[in-house]
Amino acid sequence: GCATGWYSLLAAEAGCRVIAADPDDSMVNAVYRKARARRLPLTPTVTGLFDAAQEPERFRCEAVFANALVHHLTLTERWDFPAIADSLEALAEKWVLTEFIDGNDTFVKQRLDRRSAHYTLENLAAALRRRFREVTLHPSTSKNRTLLVASK
Repeated sequence: GCATGWYSLLAAEAGCRVIAADPDDSMVNAVYRKARARRLPLTPTVTGLFDAAQEPERFRCEAVFANALVHHLTLTERWDFPAIADSLEALAEKWVLTEFIDGNDTFVKQRLDRRSAHYTLENLAAALRRRFREVTLHPSTSKNRTLLVASK
């Protein structure tokens, strides 16, 4: 979910060819306008992670950034971590950067219930380790967030 496109635009400005995907067409249109105005190598697309993973030949990239996404998929759309890991693995040629947002975050805290007992950093890391050769955890600038880098 590229959302406002901050990371997508940053990567494109650094010279990367970028596919910016989000299921919200208003977000994708805003990113497209910004990229076009700056003449950046960015391809916007209205799609979600699951749909993109169904067409890996179209959406596969060297690196996939999935920041501020896992908690939405897990707590709002009720995806489990293995399904998320499978989808990320289908799209990444080499690396995935994602993040885990813990239960102290307001959004997460409001959505945790008995159905989300599996929502732990350890379970996300374990699901990624089943699909990737190496998974490393790194602190983020926010105490409620942990970055996970998965390598094939």
